[in-house]
Amino acid sequence: SKDELIQALLSQVGEAMAQDLESILAKPEPPPEKLRQVVMLLLNYVERETVLFPLYLRELVRSKSSREATSIPLQKLEERIVALITRLFDEGITQRQFIPADPRLLTFLLKGLGRAVGYYQMTEDRKEAIQEALPVVLKLMFSGIVIPSETLQEESAP
Repeated sequence: SKDELIQALLSQVGEAMAQDLESILAKPEPPPEKLRQVVMLLLNYVERETVLFPLYLRELVRSKSSREATSIPLQKLEERIVALITRLFDEGITQRQFIPADPRLLTFLLKGLGRAVGYYQMTEDRKEAIQEALPVVLKLMFSGIVIPSETLQEESAP
């Protein structure tokens, strides 16, 4: 059916995104660098999947209010992606490189920013929306979540 085809496409893209996130998290880089890569990854997916993005939003809302068998794989995949990003925030908080906050909340804030950029791109019909938004989203994330290294040095000084 049409719904099953949409679910299959969304699952394929979501699985690729989850694998890309796992690759980023496996790198031996500091959490702020991983965060920068995750932001770029999420926005690149929004930019690349302009046709699937509105379908993803619709299916995500439908899956939250539905107990249909077709919705369960998408819900599990979404939770896997959320868990991966949450793990990054947890790592950054544990290493005192991110502000102390609920890592799951930070994940939903990041995902919300990505969705907002996708919505902006979709409603404004601007092909360059992602490139325009990338430095803004990075600035928001890094000025609000990442603890500047000079602050960390001041706190550890005698």
